[in-house]
Amino acid sequence: MTLSDHHHQKIAAAAAAGAAAPPHSKRWTEWSTGITSNDNDNGDGDEGSDRQSHRARIAVCLVGGARRFELTGPSIVKHVLRQLPEGDLFVNAPLDENAYKFGLLREAPRIAAVRVAAQAPIAESESHSRVLTPSNSPNGIQGLLQYFNLVEGCLDLIRSHELRTNITYDWIIRTRVDGFWSGPLDPGTFEPGSYVVPEGSGYGGLNDRLGIGDPATSAVALSRLSLVPVRVPPGQYGVPVASMGSPGPLSGSKCRPCKPVCTGLCAAQVGNGLDRWWSWTEWRNGSLQLCDASGEWGKDWEDIFDEAAGTEAAAVRRRVGAMGMAECVAELEAVKGRSAQWDGPDPKEICRMGLGHSNSSSNKVASSYPP
Repeated sequence: MTLSDHHHQKIAAAAAAGAAAPPHSKRWTEWSTGITSNDNDNGDGDEGSDRQSHRARIAVCLVGGARRFELTGPSIVKHVLRQLPEGDLFVNAPLDENAYKFGLLREAPRIAAVRVAAQAPIAESESHSRVLTPSNSPNGIQGLLQYFNLVEGCLDLIRSHELRTNITYDWIIRTRVDGFWSGPLDPGTFEPGSYVVPEGSGYGGLNDRLGIGDPATSAVALSRLSLVPVRVPPGQYGVPVASMGSPGPLSGSKCRPCKPVCTGLCAAQVGNGLDRWWSWTEWRNGSLQLCDASGEWGKDWEDIFDEAAGTEAAAVRRRVGAMGMAECVAELEAVKGRSAQWDGPDPKEICRMGLGHSNSSSNKVASSYPP
């Protein structure tokens, strides 16, 4: 569920058929200030890249269910949206009991379009049967189809907004609603002709957690159902789950707030045995701590998250957990009012769906996510 900002791979621009060149690793440099819109560009990092990012139009598309958005939402606003104050936010999400949490997006600088819609079954075609497998997907092939449909829907939302406003985006950042960010993006991430994904979660360029590219490369990478053939990973490849409090970069790895059960030499042995291009995570120098993810989140996960994420994020988590109907409706109405396009039910209906259930329902894995 976690995204980080320290490592990436770039996938070279591919032909229209969707084939990608072999990925190459590249280490990101640390950059503390993010991409800001200040008139005075005297921050650290590549000044030329910083200025280029100011001039560029950037679309940020969040996809998936809001199962833990009270934890991840503030980090997305802080490290992604506020670092790109001229960027436009797009949301493509399923209508479920957690959708009311999108009220947290009222803190976003700019909102272009929000789509919150009920998911209907997607017919499985012959090609889907050939290239998809239910293995490692908690909701089978249908779960993959639903998630890929959300990913490809980013292109529909963005193109619709471009036609309506007569603009063209230079860059598209596509990431997950349940991604927790520990820092801002490096300005070197924006590389023309390349599609950038986190190191260690490359999946041959079909990374489902974070991808950044220009319109041409993004069109190929996001067209999961119409263009890109899905490759079936070998069944023996494992997916480690890192502790959210790991001292090193999370680099797109799965994570949760937990008391780590595998650290030091144990984590090094696990990390060293992972396939480099499947779900590898940086483990050297004691940077990785692993959870026992065989069961549900621990009873003390709130305290662990609060310590790892900080007081500001902890306050948001508690506020969403205690949120009432009136506050929920007010927040979603604010998001709706600031969105250039709202394609979803009335905020009251979304809040009623979420707050009519126990907040513990967010422990469930949303059908819109692959493993």
